[in-house]
Amino acid sequence: MSKLFNIKGDPFAKLSAEEEREYLTKIFYKQRYYDSLLGLAEDSVSRFVLGQRGQGKSATILHLFEDMKSSGYLPVLIDRYDGYPLQDNKNYFLYSMIQALTFKLAKNLMDYSFKKKNLNSSQKEQLAFFIEAFYDKETAEECIYQADIIRNKRCSNKVKAWINNHLSFLNGVLDLSIKVGVDLIKSVLRMDNVDISSTRKEYIGELQIEQYHSLSMSEIVQWDTSKLIKVLKNLIEIACAMNCKSVVVMFDKIDEVPGINADIEKVTTFMYDFLTDNNLLYTSKLSIVVSLWSEVKKSLNKRGVRFDKFKEIDIRWTNEELVEMMNKRLLYYSVDKKTPVKLSSLVTNENQLAVIMELADRSPRSLINLLGYILYEEHTDNVREFSVDALTKGYMMYCRKFDYVSAQPSRTGKGSDLTAWITRLLRIKLSQFTLEQYMAHFNLKKNTAQRHIETLIQFNLIRDSLYQTDNGDIKYEVCDPRIKYLITRGVQDLD
Repeated sequence: MSKLFNIKGDPFAKLSAEEEREYLTKIFYKQRYYDSLLGLAEDSVSRFVLGQRGQGKSATILHLFEDMKSSGYLPVLIDRYDGYPLQDNKNYFLYSMIQALTFKLAKNLMDYSFKKKNLNSSQKEQLAFFIEAFYDKETAEECIYQADIIRNKRCSNKVKAWINNHLSFLNGVLDLSIKVGVDLIKSVLRMDNVDISSTRKEYIGELQIEQYHSLSMSEIVQWDTSKLIKVLKNLIEIACAMNCKSVVVMFDKIDEVPGINADIEKVTTFMYDFLTDNNLLYTSKLSIVVSLWSEVKKSLNKRGVRFDKFKEIDIRWTNEELVEMMNKRLLYYSVDKKTPVKLSSLVTNENQLAVIMELADRSPRSLINLLGYILYEEHTDNVREFSVDALTKGYMMYCRKFDYVSAQPSRTGKGSDLTAWITRLLRIKLSQFTLEQYMAHFNLKKNTAQRHIETLIQFNLIRDSLYQTDNGDIKYEVCDPRIKYLITRGVQDLD
């Protein structure tokens, strides 16, 4: 594949924010909504970040995380939901929040031990108990990482000896599900002598210490929800006592939970218990930010989630914003920052740029992906401007290889069915058609054709057109610009 002139690396190779987290702040483009989202999070107002897949929900969450951290807030990111049931799971969400927050507070005290002086005796006792209850669920891998950090800090010979004795063992452990004890953490925080008997009794009763240490997530989530919320609020108070302005908990990648498979109704059911607890969402000094697919909103509304109280931030890109986003990305990859590569220098023809914007369909990921296909079709080094041949071939390859199944949430049927229905649209060779035209082309009876039309609408592949025929018949229009492009080029199959 060719390389771009004045560019180091491939600016179109990585399509997800997670792959670019190391330098995300340098390429992230702040849309007009971002400052509003940041301000609401700072004011402890919970919000939903809505958008299509590839529109930058994860990038927004990750950038918000960094902004909050650098501004004196305590952000927590949760994007794994291992062991969660697909419904009736509010306590699992609470457990993850408590565990992540406990880990954050312990790490904060490792970095800034003087903050412990700000805690009263009750808060020290509570935190020591919470560390014992939740911190030891971290994996051996995380413990190794923390041990490396601790080994570089000023700590007692006793702690250094503990690390040296155990680190070689932990480094050899292949099963990362092994549970890590809390002795090291409590020693570093000098909380190993804190008496937590009364707090332990408050939460777990008269269990022996050996029994207590065997408690698992599945057992703790059986506690009353009110008890878990109490733990969460106590942790928030401890965080504020440690000079954190407030706590911000962010949930991402919910549509990727195993078993959900991007199904709208399953996502709704998965989140329902948690999102309908208004008392939790109104907790003082707590902001909850949840990223979800745009289509989930209507389903959540029907189930009683109050979007009127917890308004959404809907990510919608303009073509101008997409151009600025790409220019910022190209600036990062440009060798000469004074004369960086820009999208307008790669695509000088306005008509070609208009085609690119149409096919990108207001999605940053799609734009990056499309430009990657175009660059692949170039066959010279130091490309300064995309050739017409590379543009044409890149459009076609992008449209044929596009992941239509993953680009939208499931509404009905399976992914293979979606591909089959797209093929039907390609073979009718029309981007707008009536029921009668559909019937005639496939030689179907009216009832069968109507069912097909309903399915195509459910898949969001077609919609009612604003125009009608002279006879008043409804026209249906293909929604996806990529499928439209293939239709106009006579393509009848995605393969």
